[in-house]
Amino acid sequence: MKYGRIAGLDADVSKVVLGSTTFSDKDLDRTFALLDRFVELGGNAVDTAHVYAHGGCTQAFGKWMTARGCRDRMVTFDKGCHPYGSPRFSPEYIDSDLADNLKHLQTDHIEIWAFHRDDSDYPLEPIMRRLNEHKAAGRMAAFGGSNWSLDRIREANAIAEAHGWQGLSFNNPNLSLATVNEPMWGGCVTIDAEGRRWHEATQYPLFSWSSTGGGYFGGVDSDDVRRVYHNEENARRKVRVEAMARDKGATPVQIALAWTLNQPFPVWALVGCRNVDEVTQACEATAIALSRDECDWLEKGD
Repeated sequence: MKYGRIAGLDADVSKVVLGSTTFSDKDLDRTFALLDRFVELGGNAVDTAHVYAHGGCTQAFGKWMTARGCRDRMVTFDKGCHPYGSPRFSPEYIDSDLADNLKHLQTDHIEIWAFHRDDSDYPLEPIMRRLNEHKAAGRMAAFGGSNWSLDRIREANAIAEAHGWQGLSFNNPNLSLATVNEPMWGGCVTIDAEGRRWHEATQYPLFSWSSTGGGYFGGVDSDDVRRVYHNEENARRKVRVEAMARDKGATPVQIALAWTLNQPFPVWALVGCRNVDEVTQACEATAIALSRDECDWLEKGD
């Protein structure tokens, strides 16, 4: 496993962040098996959110941490303020969603917190003030935005700097080798070429969701995968992924994940795993080093 650090958090964060959407408080045996294998392979960061299974996924993770007595060794990457059909972007919604998830996690703090969506009509100064109040109270350490525009991230950080506050420490968009036909969900943001150049120039950290293209390169077949990822460009990229996988003795999913992790700026990959084998593949992919030329070939070909 490889690790990195972000501003505001004095802890190493595993480059693979295990998604909790497959966790269930009604199937704790499978949930515990996924988490046990993840930690065994060096993982320590888990992606949670207020919206996942109405809190069920977060509760399952909290039960595992309590049972294993390992809260102090884990990094929780939590999200709140999902719109649920209408805007829920305000200091009050930060408070309520954070309080719910702290209860579900059976803890008094989380390490990393992110807005699940943005509301570009809402002013950012009260938002940044409230995040820093929670930081001062010890309820969160670092924070960022999921599915935010780069302009809003820059605006938020300019406000924070003017007030002497901690700013947003990371961006959390979709980034994968699979190009998208349309957003997977409403309000989602996929980082574009200009955004990638900005991240490279600034070395601003990026946490990628759907970092392997929703399992496209691993042969996952669903209505959503077909709607979002089935196109001629991805078909060509899949051929190249499979060829490199054969050459390197890896799986196609591992090569796709390695492409995400080997970008020329700090990247963490949020990965949803359905079984222990998928956890193993994801964690072992952090050992695959790809050159700039190899990444370019996977994306663009000769």
